[in-house]
Amino acid sequence: MIYWLTRLDAIRDLCMIMAVFLTIYLVIIGIIKFVDNEDNVFNIGKIKTKLWIVVVVILFAFYTFIPSKNEMILIIAGGETLDFIQDDKNIQKIPEQTTEIIATFLDQKLKELNEPDK
Repeated sequence: MIYWLTRLDAIRDLCMIMAVFLTIYLVIIGIIKFVDNEDNVFNIGKIKTKLWIVVVVILFAFYTFIPSKNEMILIIAGGETLDFIQDDKNIQKIPEQTTEIIATFLDQKLKELNEPDK
């Protein structure tokens, strides 16, 4: 589990790269088929083209729905923290300033997470 957590960014990047290259390939093939009236020039059938379009859509969906490493850490850590806070009665004794500091820190981390990678 921990290993795949570290590989999430690479998997997302691979999906995007493959989807972009396949999209470029499909655009080039579409232009060739549009310009050239002969269907047998590259022997590209409608089924193959439709299959590649489905593959591109699936790759973009994978890229969209697979969380990045930072997002996954936030999901896992956030869930564990909330479970801990709900079960711990001592948490009510923490001063309000402390919780404000924690909330501010988490807000800053979320802003950093939402900023595009530099």
